[in-house]
Amino acid sequence: MKKYLIETHCHTDESSNCGKMPAAEAVRLYRSLGYSGMLISDHLHNYTFRTLKKSNPNPTWEEKVEYFLKGYKSALNEAKKYDDFKVYLGAELRFDKNDNDYLIFGLSEEKLLKLNGIIEMRPEKGLELVKSLDCAVIQAHPFRDDCVVMKPGICHGVEVYNGHSTESRNDIALEWAQKFDFIMTSGSDFHGGTEPNGGIYVDVMPKNEDELRDIILSKNFELKTNEEF
Repeated sequence: MKKYLIETHCHTDESSNCGKMPAAEAVRLYRSLGYSGMLISDHLHNYTFRTLKKSNPNPTWEEKVEYFLKGYKSALNEAKKYDDFKVYLGAELRFDKNDNDYLIFGLSEEKLLKLNGIIEMRPEKGLELVKSLDCAVIQAHPFRDDCVVMKPGICHGVEVYNGHSTESRNDIALEWAQKFDFIMTSGSDFHGGTEPNGGIYVDVMPKNEDELRDIILSKNFELKTNEEF
C-alpha cells in the first residue's frame, strides 16, 4: 500500500518573519521531493505582526488573522494547480509568557477568528481554548533552549523529531514522549534554505484539516526522520 508523506511543520516568507521561501515555491519544492501535502504552520505570535504594524500600527484581530493567512492562501492557490498535492492550515502558536511553541492541527479561518486575545493568555488557559475548538495541540521542539516542557495532559503530544536545529534535542524529546505514551510527530520546521527532512507517512490522504487532526490523534502514522534519528 502506498504511503503518503505530509509535512507537519513549515513556515512561509509571507507570514513568518523567519521564513525565507515564498509559499508557492515551497509547494513546488515539496511536491518535487515526493511529498503529498504540507501543513502551513506559520508563527502565531505578536512578533509575527511587526511588519503589519509598520503600515497599520493598531491592527484588529481580524486584520492580524488576514495577515497570518497570507502564506497559507498562497500555498493553497499553488496546490490547486495539481491533483496530487494538498495544503492544510495550521499554526505554530506562542504565548507572551515564554518561548514555547505549539503546533495546532484541525484549524480553520473561523476558529482563528475565535482566538482573539489568546497570545496574551496564560499558556494553560490558551491551550484549553484551542482544544475546545476541536484542535490537536503538539508541543514543538520541547527541549530546545529557552523552552519549558509542559506537564502531561496539557498537550496531546510532542514533536520528537525537529529537522531545523540540532538544539532541539530530539533524543530527549523521544524519551519523554515514550515515557508518557504521548503522540509523537516529526516535522522539518522548514524555513527555506535547507531541504525538508521530516513529516509523517499516512495510509490514507486526509481530505481536510479535520481529517489530518484525526490522524494525528489516532497515532495512525509513521515518522519521517533523517538517518541519524
